[in-house]
Amino acid sequence: MAVSTNLLLMALSGSIGDLMTIKNYGNKVVMCKKVKKREKKATPKQEANQLNFKEASGVVKLRYADLEQREAARLRLKLPYGISLFRAMLSEYYKEMENGGE
Repeated sequence: MAVSTNLLLMALSGSIGDLMTIKNYGNKVVMCKKVKKREKKATPKQEANQLNFKEASGVVKLRYADLEQREAARLRLKLPYGISLFRAMLSEYYKEMENGGE
């Protein structure tokens, strides 16, 4: 993985064939190997994690769709510029689940 602040690369994003992917994060450009599908079957722990993520993502999508809950979360989380509200809400949901309830 390479990190760059080259202005020419900042204009690019996406995949180049099956070789590499260019991602933009704020004022940085990250070039990395293209992620491919898993070749092996998922382990039971990985499958459980995928199901948990699917459930959490569904719940957060519903919360995010409700404008009142979205604005309440934006004020509650006090996110700095460039941080995704959806990701922050997803992280908050996982913390709620760790503490034993919604």
